Amino acid sequence: GNVSATYKFTPHLNLMVRGGTDFFSEYRFIKRAYSTQRFPTGQYREDKINFNETNLDFLLNFSKDFGNQLSISANAGGNRMVQKNHFNALAANGLLIPEVYSFTNANGPLVQSIDRPERQINSLYAFAQIGWRNAIYLDLTARNDWSSTLPTDNNSYFYPSVSLSTVLTDLFDVPVSSPVSFAKLRLGLAQVGSDASPFQLANPFLFGGTPFGTNATASPSNNLPNLDLKPELQTSFEIGADVRLFKNRLNFDVTYYSTISENQILGIELPATSGKTSRLINAGKIQNYGIEALVGIAPLSSDKKLQWNSLFNFSLNRNEILELPEGVDQYVYGGNRITLVAQKGGSLGDMWGTGLKTVTDPN
Repeated sequence: GNVSATYKFTPHLNLMVRGGTDFFSEYRFIKRAYSTQRFPTGQYREDKINFNETNLDFLLNFSKDFGNQLSISANAGGNRMVQKNHFNALAANGLLIPEVYSFTNANGPLVQSIDRPERQINSLYAFAQIGWRNAIYLDLTARNDWSSTLPTDNNSYFYPSVSLSTVLTDLFDVPVSSPVSFAKLRLGLAQVGSDASPFQLANPFLFGGTPFGTNATASPSNNLPNLDLKPELQTSFEIGADVRLFKNRLNFDVTYYSTISENQILGIELPATSGKTSRLINAGKIQNYGIEALVGIAPLSSDKKLQWNSLFNFSLNRNEILELPEGVDQYVYGGNRITLVAQKGGSLGDMWGTGLKTVTDPN
C-alpha cells in the first residue's frame, strides 16, 4: 500500500510526497521421492521467505504552455528504497522411510540455511520535456544513485538519457486528404547503471562444516571480496519510425536498437592454493542489437459495429561478446551437464555439451 499528498504552489508548480511498502510471505514445502538424482533416499525441506520493499519519494513538477508554439514540463525529485529479504530453510537430505515427509523421519542431521540480504538505494533525478508546435519533442533525463552494496568510493553512479521525436505530419501540416495519415520519427540515447547483490564486499565465516566433537565449526568464505567493485553500465541507442497510411488502414512501426553492457560484475575462479576459489571482478563487454517491426492492417473499418484489425509482428535480436576479463578465454556461468559458456566472439546463452566419440567399423 501507499499514501501520497500533493501541494499546489501555483497552477503550474506542485510538489508530491509519497510513501509506500510492498511485502509478501511464502511458506514452501519441498518433497523429493526416493531414487531422485540428487537425493537417492529422498528429501524433505521447508522454506520460509519474507520480502519487504519500502519506498519514500518526492517530486517537484513544473508544467506550462507558452502560447501555441512552446510547451515545457520539468520534474525533479528523489527516492529512498530499502529492501529486506529474509530466507530460512530447514532440510532433511535423506529419509529413513520412503514417502514419509517429516523431519522426524530424517536419515541424518538436519541442514539449515539462513540468508538475510538487505539493500538500500538513495536516488536524485530530474527529467524534462520541451515541445515545439505539438510536433517536435525533446526529452532529457538524469539520475544519480547511491547504493549500499558497493564500496564507498564507487557507490555513486550517474546515468542520463536524451530522446528526440518529430511528428512529421503535424510539423509540415500534411492535409487530411493525404494518403499519409500520421508519420513520426524517433531517436534516443540512454544509459542505465546497476549495483551488485548484497554482501558481495563481506568476508564472512560460514557455519555448517563438520563438527569438532560436540562443537560447531565455521570456515571463511571461499569468495575473495573486491573492495574496488564498480557499478555495471548499459548504454543503448534506438531509432524508429511510426507511419500510418490511408486513414490508419495500413500501419508500420519499425525500430532498430543497439545496447552495450560494460563493467559487468562476474565471478572468476582462483587457484585453490590462493586460499580462495573465486573472486568478483568488473569485466566483459556485450552488445545486443536487433530490429522490431509491427504491421497493422484494417481491411474492414467503418462507423458501424463491425471492424476487422490484424497485427503482424517480427523481431530479430543478436548478441555478441566483445570482451572478456583479461587472461580469461572462456567464462562458465551455469548449466547442468549442458554448460553455459561465454567466449569472445560468441553469444551469451551458447550451450556446450559433451560430444560422442565414434569409431569406424572396417567391416
